[in-house]
Amino acid sequence: MPSNTSAPPAKKKGRRARLLLVLLVLVLVAGVGAGGYWGVSTVRGSFPQATGEIRLDSLSGQVEVKRDAQGIPQIYADNETDLFRAQGYVQAQDRFYEMDVRRHVTAGRLSEMFGEGQVETDSFLRTLGWRRVAQEEYDKVLSAETKKYLQAYAEGVNAYLKDREPGDVSVEYAALALTNDYAIEPWTPVDSVAWLKAMAWDLRGNMQDEIDRSLLTSRLTPAQIKQLYPEYPYALHQPIVDGGKVDGSTGKFDPAGGGDGDDPGTGETPGTDPAGSGDSSQGMSSQLAALSEVLDGVPALLGPNGNGIGSNSWVVAGKYTTSGKPLLANDPHLAPQLPSLWYQMGLHCRSVSATCRYDVSGYTFSGMPGVIIGHNDKIAWGLTNLGADVTDLYLEKIGPDGYLVDGKVKPFTVREETIKVAGGADRKITVRSTEHGPLVSDRSTELETVGQKAPVGNAAPDRGTGYGVSLQWTALQPGKSMDAIFAIDRAKDFDTFRAAARNFEVPSQNLIYADTEGHIGYQSPGKIPQRTKGDGTLPAPGWDSSYRWKGYIPFEKLPYELDPERGYIVTANQAVIDPKKYPDLLTKDWGYGSRSQRINDLIESKTKDGGKISPDDMRTMQTDNRSEIATLLNPLLLKIDIADPHVREAQKLLEGWDYTQEPDSAAAAYFNAVWRNVLKLSFGNKLPKEVRAEGDCVNVRPADATGPVDEQNKLVRECGQRDPDSAQPDGGDRWYEVVRPLLKQEKSEWWATPGSRTDQATETRDQLLARAMKDARWELTAKLGKDVSTWSWGRLHQLTLKNQTLGTAGPGVVQQLLNRGPWNLGGGEAAVDATGWNAAGGYEVIWVPSMRMVVNVGDWDKSRWINLTGASGHAFHSHYTDQTDAWAKGELYDWAHGRAAVDAATKDTLVLKP
Repeated sequence: MPSNTSAPPAKKKGRRARLLLVLLVLVLVAGVGAGGYWGVSTVRGSFPQATGEIRLDSLSGQVEVKRDAQGIPQIYADNETDLFRAQGYVQAQDRFYEMDVRRHVTAGRLSEMFGEGQVETDSFLRTLGWRRVAQEEYDKVLSAETKKYLQAYAEGVNAYLKDREPGDVSVEYAALALTNDYAIEPWTPVDSVAWLKAMAWDLRGNMQDEIDRSLLTSRLTPAQIKQLYPEYPYALHQPIVDGGKVDGSTGKFDPAGGGDGDDPGTGETPGTDPAGSGDSSQGMSSQLAALSEVLDGVPALLGPNGNGIGSNSWVVAGKYTTSGKPLLANDPHLAPQLPSLWYQMGLHCRSVSATCRYDVSGYTFSGMPGVIIGHNDKIAWGLTNLGADVTDLYLEKIGPDGYLVDGKVKPFTVREETIKVAGGADRKITVRSTEHGPLVSDRSTELETVGQKAPVGNAAPDRGTGYGVSLQWTALQPGKSMDAIFAIDRAKDFDTFRAAARNFEVPSQNLIYADTEGHIGYQSPGKIPQRTKGDGTLPAPGWDSSYRWKGYIPFEKLPYELDPERGYIVTANQAVIDPKKYPDLLTKDWGYGSRSQRINDLIESKTKDGGKISPDDMRTMQTDNRSEIATLLNPLLLKIDIADPHVREAQKLLEGWDYTQEPDSAAAAYFNAVWRNVLKLSFGNKLPKEVRAEGDCVNVRPADATGPVDEQNKLVRECGQRDPDSAQPDGGDRWYEVVRPLLKQEKSEWWATPGSRTDQATETRDQLLARAMKDARWELTAKLGKDVSTWSWGRLHQLTLKNQTLGTAGPGVVQQLLNRGPWNLGGGEAAVDATGWNAAGGYEVIWVPSMRMVVNVGDWDKSRWINLTGASGHAFHSHYTDQTDAWAKGELYDWAHGRAAVDAATKDTLVLKP
């Protein structure tokens, strides 16, 4: 048995969280409500100095920090190291508490801040070893230049922390001090590098789908599972790259190549089990459900993985724009956070030269030097998640001496980890790894029996007490992504941009590009594995070496485009390229292309007959909220003969509806409620409890039952176990493609539902749709009232911004102090305006366009941008959420880049002197 320390009971975690929150209330109410000296000084004392002069010992020259009306800083320096020192100082001024929490996440040290309730999360993160890999990257892989920038950034952060008490850094530390002897540590370069691992984790691809497919085997047949994971609809939703192929003689991707290449043929088709087929999967379902539960407990720093993580980006060539130069738009879809994940900033060398090469502005991550998305004086770029399959779970035949590979026992790689716990004793864990990666099944008492009944073939080793589960993931190997960020920031043309992208190894992203010479382009970078056997859709047999990764797709072989004839490029998490034209497997689990095709259609409709696209047209496209599933389903709903006058009253809302999801739309509210109930009746009630939402209870036969329902084989009450934000069916565009063919079938096993005391059983499509319409009517009556004229989508579909640590639970007064909202939003799941919600869990907004930008290439000062919240991470600061109202309305702010425009927009100037 592995050494493993399980988390304390949930009640202890809840008591400690409540205590901390109550103490925070006392601190803040004493200051803000009663005007007490200590509370007021604590709240305001951490606000940043934005004017005057400050001396920093580490600087070699004078630096200016110029802030505009939104508090967004533009930094001017004479050399590169001073530029990044100042970036570290300024980000620490506005966001250090956020930075500190992030580095504790990446290091698996949350327990040091928040106590024993975080031990299980820390144990899992220590098992993954993000911080260890980041340290190895810094020590052995990153360039000397990158390390110089990272060190300068750390010096800037530490210059801000010097001689400051924790309460003077951020008000949250005042609360921690009442229950904890926590002390702020100096910032290190590795703290910055480790953030890339968290970014890669939340953008890791199809790991949740791999788990879910296995869990579904307890209730569904392979054929049914395949129906729920349909092939990407290439005929309906065009991929990013519509031409090109790999040149057989050079092994390089040729964007001008034509014809059909070889079929990938790299493994089993979806629904097959790489480990073989065999006996009951009930044991496997139990262990993978436990793994899924552990994953739910890991802080989702970017958003719920597997559905909402996505983004929109597109670029239009000058021949189709009003400016005659390219226009580039980007809006990444991530978890709503307070403060926003992004920090807007400009980094400018006063005189750009060979020794000071940066003149870049855009969106940064607090805690990391450089700009992640934005533009410099020559090029602009944006990112969306490529979604490559870069993780595989392996079943491992484990024993006391090691694990089995090709009939031989290999020893584990073992290390000990000590987790320090605020207010409690240290916890020790043992981390075991196989040749594939860490044994993640060691991190849960349920997972200790992984694979007890996993479906395996006759050639599999005896299962004994079960199989373990290990994780192979590209981000657990040292890489050069940090090098790539700085190289992109100073790229001057497509060749230097691609050269920089070569090192953007994890997470694998779609990169779009435009430059002042009028070129537009696309590159798919990343470390993407090549598999000898298997296709990554289900756990693989670790005891069979033929399932090892054989290497990575060479960068030269990855798809790209430069100046495609169609005149625009759209990336929105759809398939990169038709597999008939590409020989390597990128993934089997793309986003299904609903958003991307809508953007393609909008561009084509605007540019046909010689039309031109303006920057404001790009902004309008970003807020397009048309529902694709409504175009399929609504016509059928209107044909249903409804006798109940109350349900008929709701049905009338759908007559003449244009399928837009505006905040004040009653039709959108009712339709989305119907869609949620269609999914629940046809699919959700048939799925195993491990993937259904917590609190979703149904009467079903036991998973291992056989024969008819009778006195000896009764129905049992079974309740969902998954966090509502990641439960199924989530209603995303995968479900659009599941439902699309079924809507043409009057009868299907999916339309069949059992009766109840109040509802008749359904056997046909129209019967199920009628029942869903009735259920939706009464659901909204309970939520919004009986009068349908008062219904609106925004009242259902609300965004509340929550402080990511102390504002996520506790008394309402705490939420009022640290959190903001709600905002009634339009948009929806799989709309271009992707204000996501999970149909299995409810209507609350769980991911958003975390920022929006429209770049006017070449005429940079006519570009526009916005953030979800504001520049400041300090509650009660004027820039805490000062951009959110405009963001909710789809508005953008002017984005000054040139020195004259920056000077004109400046409201505050801070001078940093040596």
